[in-house]
Amino acid sequence: MAFLDKQLMFSEEQDLGSATSGSTTNSTNNVDLGPSKLDCNAAGQPLELLVQVREAFAGSGASVQFQLEAANETAFDTTNVILAETPAIAITSLTVNTEHFRIRIPDSALRYHRLKYLVTAAGLSAGMIDAGIVLDRQRGTRTSQ
Repeated sequence: MAFLDKQLMFSEEQDLGSATSGSTTNSTNNVDLGPSKLDCNAAGQPLELLVQVREAFAGSGASVQFQLEAANETAFDTTNVILAETPAIAITSLTVNTEHFRIRIPDSALRYHRLKYLVTAAGLSAGMIDAGIVLDRQRGTRTSQ
């Protein structure tokens, strides 16, 4: 489990359950890396994207694609660029507590970042996402002592 900073969260229990086929939903929040465009290697440690399924996805044959988008303005309408994206992920893989889109945040000259959720093939009837920027995440499994 990663430590989460509220100011670095794109989505908290964001409900995508009513998204229709071919629709795009933006993350609830944009993350402002500041006017100096925060170095994505904080103190020598790379910042990472965490996208975790909070509620299992449901729908008939649907899939979801995740995109990391950046821009110089909060409207994301003139300087926006997709920094990274996943292929379409079948909802059968989007089960509770699974992590997707595990990447290091690429350095960018752009100030604002957000996620986009693209629903393909069919609509959804359930599914929630938590997503944010983290310094590090747990890599192994817990063992009891």
